[in-house]
Amino acid sequence: MKHKRKKIGGETLEALDNIKDILKQKNINFKIYKHSDIPTVKEAKEKVDFDIDKCYKTIAFKYDEKFIFVSLRAEDSIDYTKLCSKLNIKRKNLKKADSKELEELFGYESGGIAPISVSNRIAVIFDNKIQDENMVYCGSGRKDITIEINGNDLIRLSNAIMDISKSKLKNICIGGKQDRDDR
Repeated sequence: MKHKRKKIGGETLEALDNIKDILKQKNINFKIYKHSDIPTVKEAKEKVDFDIDKCYKTIAFKYDEKFIFVSLRAEDSIDYTKLCSKLNIKRKNLKKADSKELEELFGYESGGIAPISVSNRIAVIFDNKIQDENMVYCGSGRKDITIEINGNDLIRLSNAIMDISKSKLKNICIGGKQDRDDR
């Protein structure tokens, strides 16, 4: 598969190349894993040996002319009320980023968004659960490559850490009410 490239300072690079350069410049250790495309959490469980609890997905949004990459555990979902409140943005103004635009502007493939910014137009926000992680697996800019990296190193590269996720409901009922797992 041919990957689109982006010109940066006269040099043609894709997001993965930029990300590797950023990590090397910051002396951040990382490992690269090549695999088949894994578009869903279910497929990730079937196709890779990574601990799914250590996998972080990144969802790209656009607000005005800026991009906001939100990264959280693969099995969690974004609590839009929390996210928009903390960003002081109305939900209707926070739009999913167009995958073609992300690829053309920054070299990120659809399904391979990385929680690492390659532009000052991209803000990266992590759910606060990343603070509990030693090593995590995340996107690389390509959908067939995953990066293993220390959670604290990702935090150093990000713009913010916020409580922005909601976990799946527990399967237990206490006093007739279902309890949330908000650890």
